[in-house]
Amino acid sequence: MVISRRSLLAGFALCLGALAAFGDKEADLPSGIDHQIRSLMVKNNVPGLGFGYIRGGRITCVAAFGLADRAARRPMTPDTVFNLASVSKVVTGTALMQLWEAGSFDLDAPIQPHLDFTVVNPRHPGPISFRDLFTHTSSISDQNYRGFIRPGDPTIPLRDFLVGYLSPGGRWYTPDGSFTDQKPGARFLYSNVGISLAGYLAERMSNQSLKTLATEKIFDPLGMAPVGWTLAALGSVPMATPYNQVDGKLIPIAPIGYPDWPAGLLRTSTRAITTLRAITTLIVAYANGGEFLGRRILRNRTIKTMITPIAPPLLPQGHICAQGLFWEEFQISRPRIFGKSGTDSGAHNLVAFDPQTSNGAVVLTNRSANTTFNHALLNLIEIAVA
Repeated sequence: MVISRRSLLAGFALCLGALAAFGDKEADLPSGIDHQIRSLMVKNNVPGLGFGYIRGGRITCVAAFGLADRAARRPMTPDTVFNLASVSKVVTGTALMQLWEAGSFDLDAPIQPHLDFTVVNPRHPGPISFRDLFTHTSSISDQNYRGFIRPGDPTIPLRDFLVGYLSPGGRWYTPDGSFTDQKPGARFLYSNVGISLAGYLAERMSNQSLKTLATEKIFDPLGMAPVGWTLAALGSVPMATPYNQVDGKLIPIAPIGYPDWPAGLLRTSTRAITTLRAITTLIVAYANGGEFLGRRILRNRTIKTMITPIAPPLLPQGHICAQGLFWEEFQISRPRIFGKSGTDSGAHNLVAFDPQTSNGAVVLTNRSANTTFNHALLNLIEIAVA
């Protein structure tokens, strides 16, 4: 399996109170899951981990394990902020599907009329649809994506990045690096640039920034806090120190940023300091057909649309057996488990839910991925969702 730059989504569950280092918790977590977590942390050299547990659409437990920072011996707690990496894509997708419900676009309509610059595959000039973008079949390629990841918040505005990457004459544009040789809709190819373009389309259609749109339509209604697309927006809240593995050793690194932030730069905790528990609530809402504590973010039929696999089936490498709109169907022994993975420098996360049982789980970590670690997280998710 090839682990991409970023790939995963959010949290579930509730536990009251801060948690001490390596595994203390204040809610019942099944002993088998507790043991599985402790074992995978030791075997995979995981500094810290946040875990959320959902049963039947109810938040059952949030637990924290290990250290947010090894040098400082700072314990991980449910309120420690993680980099969600590609889990961010589901938040971007939620905002877009809210606009779809409002009639702002049709899934199979071309995106070009909604843009203020040209996006066309030079070898296949047919239209790119919204569905193409949302399922990673747009023919937009990440091949030219080099040198954009830097410490701190991004300095290149989203539109400037997209114009420079996707439009002829752009600073980072090349015909065979910005697009594949396949026509739109013909082939699955995971694209962070494509999802960041989807985020820009949300801004164009709503006439406001995606950050404002997500705050007004998702974060505030669900009581999600602390949450932010930039380090500056989060201020002094406690964050997990990210770690990369170099020559078999974990090295702390500075938090990173990149201009295609709608595809992977959201940060929040497993359980926030408010009563409505941060990203947890969004995943519970998905497990419950779009509603949490009377607050509806999407219609049930919209979620069913999002988790309908694209046809013909496209089977990317790794843990995904089918692709929906932003969501992925996981290739594990239990059928029809949907989720999102997210990996980045110093972050590897998995979240999943079963729409039939409304069970779910989330795991957030502060170390980079590798194949063995990814398999361990998949095994944990499978046990937790069962």
